[in-house]
Formats: sequence, C-alpha cells, structure tokens
Amino acid sequence: MQRQNHIAGSKAAFFDIMIDLAEKEYKIDVRKNSLPAQSILLRKKNKKA
Repeated sequence: MQRQNHIAGSKAAFFDIMIDLAEKEYKIDVRKNSLPAQSILLRKKNKKA
C-alpha cells in the first residue's frame, strides 16, 4: 500500500513537471484557471437572489 502511494505521488509529480515544460516550450496554457461546475452554479444562484 505504501509503495502504491509512493508511485502515485511520483506519477503526479512527473505529470506536473511535464505540464510545466509543455506550457513553457509551446507557450500555451494547459492548466485552465476556471471555476469548478459547482462554483459556477452557486454563483448563478446567488445572482438570482
């Protein structure tokens, strides 16, 4: 179990580095700064009130 957690953490770190490199190399935004669907629904609900 501990080994699986270590492997999962390593994969997450690897993918994070790869995304950083892709964003830098290709000058694109891979990570979007968007709100989760639930937050959008709450914002719309609050506007109606």
